[in-house]
Amino acid sequence: MVNPTSAKNWISPQPPPAGAAGYFIRYRWLVLVLAAHALGMSLLNRVISPHPDYIDHWIQSRYLSLGYYEHPPMAPWIIRGFTTLLGSSETALESAALIMNLAILALAAALAARLFGALAALFTLLFYESTLYFSLGSDMLQIDQPLMLAWVGGLWVYAAWRKSGRDSLLVGMGLVAGLGALSKYTMILFYLGLGVYFILCRPLRSQWRNPWQYLGGLAAMAAVSPVIYWNATHDWVSFRFQLAKGQSAAAIPPGKHLLEFTLGYLLLFSLVLALWVLVVAAGRLRREKLGDNPRSWLLVMGLTPLVLFTLAMIQGPFPDPKWANLTFLTLFILLGDHAARMWRVGRTRLVGGMLALAFALQLGLGGVLALHARHPFLPVKPSLDPARQILGWEETVRAAEQVLAAKQIPPPRYVASFFYPLAAQFALHMTHQPLTHSFERDPRNLWSPPQNLTPDNTLLVCEEECGDLKYLARVKLGVEIIRVGEAETGQGAAHHHIQLYRISPRGK
Repeated sequence: MVNPTSAKNWISPQPPPAGAAGYFIRYRWLVLVLAAHALGMSLLNRVISPHPDYIDHWIQSRYLSLGYYEHPPMAPWIIRGFTTLLGSSETALESAALIMNLAILALAAALAARLFGALAALFTLLFYESTLYFSLGSDMLQIDQPLMLAWVGGLWVYAAWRKSGRDSLLVGMGLVAGLGALSKYTMILFYLGLGVYFILCRPLRSQWRNPWQYLGGLAAMAAVSPVIYWNATHDWVSFRFQLAKGQSAAAIPPGKHLLEFTLGYLLLFSLVLALWVLVVAAGRLRREKLGDNPRSWLLVMGLTPLVLFTLAMIQGPFPDPKWANLTFLTLFILLGDHAARMWRVGRTRLVGGMLALAFALQLGLGGVLALHARHPFLPVKPSLDPARQILGWEETVRAAEQVLAAKQIPPPRYVASFFYPLAAQFALHMTHQPLTHSFERDPRNLWSPPQNLTPDNTLLVCEEECGDLKYLARVKLGVEIIRVGEAETGQGAAHHHIQLYRISPRGK
């Protein structure tokens, strides 16, 4: 239960606005920032294609399941809902990504407003917008977007519980956490963070004896049970995949992955703001005793994932800087409150200067990426170049379709490649939207088994791996292939030179 003294800590310093008009007047700057975000992303989507990881989830959404090879099913389920309403097209995918990412930003800003007031919410939203991940990176809808939405939703319910004292809300918090785990298993860090907070915060240690906490945990297990059942009936395939990913070979030299992870998240989440919020967090830990209040709670909930992944990087799993997204999604709310309090005491130049520096850094990095897209100069392999993965694909696929039409080759049912991103772009942009087959990862081929690929229904494509394509077709499919043409389009990172092959009519 919540005592009256603790509950006061969770009440916003400003009364809630009255009605829709009052809400808009109080939070008009939040609405304007979100509208500018929507406009900017809409313009960006006119020149880029969805990322292959996003397209991969779209392909999964065409065959709904309780689970998939690598991840839980929530992202494909959501995409299926959008494509059912808007049609199966690039525009539908872009709209779905925009709506989901706006929902994350809006809900996080609204939580900041609920806890700390409108000014803190505005700074929180501006901090998000001045990072590559939450601005330019929001053109995607993959497993991280439903995860982050559920994470903020769980924070909302927790704050409501601390304010009202209604223990029944803990069951709702568990349901939200379970839905988050249906998107990505790392949602377990939500309860891990709460467990750490309950240990460190003396007034909340009694929560370990609160039966409603465990009822909430059971609700979370019930919500995530579909993917547990699916894994149990599919040899625990996605659990084993994630465990193997976390136990990948140690980095050589030692510490390489930790360095890559740290530098990666400093770039994704702004070198200026990431360092600022970590300094603020360290200062709070050093000066203040953790208590039953929003600032202490957000501090622990934000730092728990970062500490865990940082420790993991010492051993050396794959250093994906996106794993820090829950940390900065949470800590930027705390930084928004810190900036608002500095602003109110007259330190406007410092706050404004930090924001201006963060935006300048973001624009500089964005400019480098834009220049690289036009004249590639960064030392990145083409298959790993994010610019190449999202530029020029509609024109390239149209050129490939013209080659097939000129040779009177029917539209393929399947497109096969070594790297799945190449086949994914063909799957989305070809008129008949074929399925993909990956030589790189056989478990991805759930809906395109080798025995289904025939001379009449399969197109094989390559860009970098062409030297191995005949060998892979022979080894993986047991067939010979013949070249039917090429498609070459674009300039810079949008330049693609695709070789097109068919399975030889002589068969296997």
